[in-house]
Amino acid sequence: MSLFDGRRLAAVATMTAGLVLGAAPAHAWYVDVTINGAGRVYETTDANEIDEHCPQYPEEGFSSPAVTPTGVLGASCRAGDAGGDYGHGWVVRYVAEAAPGYRFAGWRSAGESETSVKCDGSNGSPNYSGVACQFATFENLHTQAVFVDDTAPAMGSLAGPITQVNGAASFSFDAAPDPTLSHFQCRLVAGGEAQIHDWNSCSSGHQEDPAVAGTEGSYKLYVRAVDRSGNVSTPSAVTWVVDKIKPETTLVSGPVGPTASTSATFSFSGSVDVASYVCTLDNVLLAGCQSPMSFNLGQGGHTFTVAARDDAGNVDASPLIRSWTVDTIAPDTTITSGPGEGSVLPSRSASFGFSGTEAGTFECQLDGAGWSSCEPPRSFNDLSEGAHTLQVQVRARDAAGNLDASPATRSWTVDVPIPALPPASASVAMAVHAKFRHHVSGGRTTVRTLKLTGLPAGASVTVSCASKRKGCAFASKTLQPGGAAVRLTKLFKGGALSPGAVIQIRITAAGYTPDVFRYKTRKGSKPPTGGEVT
Repeated sequence: MSLFDGRRLAAVATMTAGLVLGAAPAHAWYVDVTINGAGRVYETTDANEIDEHCPQYPEEGFSSPAVTPTGVLGASCRAGDAGGDYGHGWVVRYVAEAAPGYRFAGWRSAGESETSVKCDGSNGSPNYSGVACQFATFENLHTQAVFVDDTAPAMGSLAGPITQVNGAASFSFDAAPDPTLSHFQCRLVAGGEAQIHDWNSCSSGHQEDPAVAGTEGSYKLYVRAVDRSGNVSTPSAVTWVVDKIKPETTLVSGPVGPTASTSATFSFSGSVDVASYVCTLDNVLLAGCQSPMSFNLGQGGHTFTVAARDDAGNVDASPLIRSWTVDTIAPDTTITSGPGEGSVLPSRSASFGFSGTEAGTFECQLDGAGWSSCEPPRSFNDLSEGAHTLQVQVRARDAAGNLDASPATRSWTVDVPIPALPPASASVAMAVHAKFRHHVSGGRTTVRTLKLTGLPAGASVTVSCASKRKGCAFASKTLQPGGAAVRLTKLFKGGALSPGAVIQIRITAAGYTPDVFRYKTRKGSKPPTGGEVT
């Protein structure tokens, strides 16, 4: 006879301690079995009332869900009933089996209304093993199998940014294999462990973006694993740096404005922590941008932009922009006004207007005397008298420095005629002034100086000397002084004249009435009218 054959034991007269001896009364009992935590209870006696009365569980016996936390009622089963099955004095044996991650903590009373089963070996079970509860049914009973998870989970890996970031940082993490693992919690602190937020639920792929624009700093994320029973792991931590300060860009050199060069080189630099640059040429992103950048370009306008980018990926929000124009085509110059080509002008002044096909400056030269800056209209004055040919050249220089290789040229002749003489009948009085300087001694006159001033242009001066005695060195002399004044000292060869000698000065000029001066010497005489004694 088997010890666990409950139905046979009912007829046994001698029972283990705690059982009533003699025949079993005609009464049946039930047992309320509950499970606290995650585990299973099954029956090993032939009655197997658990499977009969709690058939909803697929496995043998009944179980609580595997996710049932420690301390939470997970399942219950009433094995047997008052109408039959467990007879009076039947021996019943239940076995407890913990779910993965849990351990069996023992059997305990499950309530106050029913008599609790003592599953500790004191009920007469000779082979009590701890997980098994063996007893005899002599009334309605109850018991509870308790399963607990008191082992904390363990973190596995935790990874975050390995370089500076300028925005949200992503984190991946996991835990060591644990069937009771429930979720993860994250806590964020700034440098110096100043808390930004306390523990809250998170999962791998979690992101944090604690810094505001224009700031930077170091941050630390703590992550811990939590199981279904609330046990937490030792936190793991990762530190990273957030930099939201945008770098500055400086353009050191490069072409400006119009240029005649098809090549362009730009040098640039950035503030601290610059890792690279973002450059565009004519709105096309350039790969491998670094200082200096050189280009060979075609005609027309071009635009180069450059912005510094730091290790965190921040890009200068105001990139430097440089626009310029490549112009290798020289302008063409046109003389628009002035003396006509080959013309003859009776003027020593001339003015020229000119223009170019492009905006820029002009250079002029006259008769090959050298180029100099000029602006239209360009005037020339005080040109040389006489019949000769002058040449003016004008060339344009555009904003890029291109110079007209074929200057505009204009040649003309300046021919200023001699003013016409007055008619022969004209009678214009001269304004000639004669000044004598003489000396009288011993009755003889010595002429030292005879000076005429105010002579008209082209005047002819005739000087004659007559004397009854020997006293004149010449009879007549005609001079062309060629100026407005003349001295006649050399004509007299010592100048000693006998008394009665007559000196006559006749001045003639086209358009003028002749003017005559006479001077007759005599002892103690003075100069005649019109003369002046100095």
